[in-house]
Amino acid sequence: FDALAIMAAPLLFGAIPLARAIVIFVAGEEFLPSVPLLRILMIALFCMFIGASFSHAVVVIQKQKVMVKYYGLLALFMLIAYLRLIPRHSYFAAAWLTVISEFLALILAFFVVYKETGFVPRLTVLVKSLISAILMSAILYPIRAWSLFATVPIGVCVYGAVLYGIGGIRKGLVREMIGLRG
Repeated sequence: FDALAIMAAPLLFGAIPLARAIVIFVAGEEFLPSVPLLRILMIALFCMFIGASFSHAVVVIQKQKVMVKYYGLLALFMLIAYLRLIPRHSYFAAAWLTVISEFLALILAFFVVYKETGFVPRLTVLVKSLISAILMSAILYPIRAWSLFATVPIGVCVYGAVLYGIGGIRKGLVREMIGLRG
């Protein structure tokens, strides 16, 4: 859970200031109208990252059959919502419905895991990751027009330094990640 939170937070909050540059880099200026959609879909990605730990836990506790029922109901609900809202609100409805779908999938998987095991993750690292990512986003916003080759490393350094500074990651984990022993 903690590792996924550490990875998801900077993706979400990094995409806010850098979405325009990302779209231009990946697809070109003709796709600039998709910038708001990228920002919205990053919320869904965040929910996917956080929900993955619970989805994997569902498999570990062998409650996949229970989840199939919930996923079926969610799929039916989302199909109805897509059919009703996309014709009226276009791709913005599709993007926001994707966020809702991923959030509900996260909640359902959490509910199944909690009901079966009583497990509730500690949110300390998630909160510290979000704080670090928000500060990173604030630093990136004024320099958002710079090249991604500059802004992404700056964002990584700011995020990592703040997260480390507020105790979101341990010294041992950092040493392990860069391959140092001791």
